[in-house]
Amino acid sequence: MKWTLNPVMRSAQNLIMGLLLVLPTLSAQAQPQPEAQALYQRTHASLCLSCHTHQSLKSPSSDAFMDQLKTFQANPRKDQVMTQMARGLTQEQMLELAQYFSTPKGKRDE
Repeated sequence: MKWTLNPVMRSAQNLIMGLLLVLPTLSAQAQPQPEAQALYQRTHASLCLSCHTHQSLKSPSSDAFMDQLKTFQANPRKDQVMTQMARGLTQEQMLELAQYFSTPKGKRDE
């Protein structure tokens, strides 16, 4: 009698094997390359840009942008959608977005 895994178990086994192959590579690249970091920031910013324009998100300083995000986190009645979006961000993510949108577009790695 030949023993075989059901499709769910086979998928789980393939996922685990794939992770075991990829994880050492990821840990070797603990410090992201500048190009990868810039891509990450643009990808993260694209979530904001799905509703807003670059112009509407342009901020004179990263502190002003951070203040806006913190206001949305603290005040659920101001804008329900933005409150949920802001609450889903970590402090580090908010800082990255603030830096991204307060940097002139020509000086960002785009």
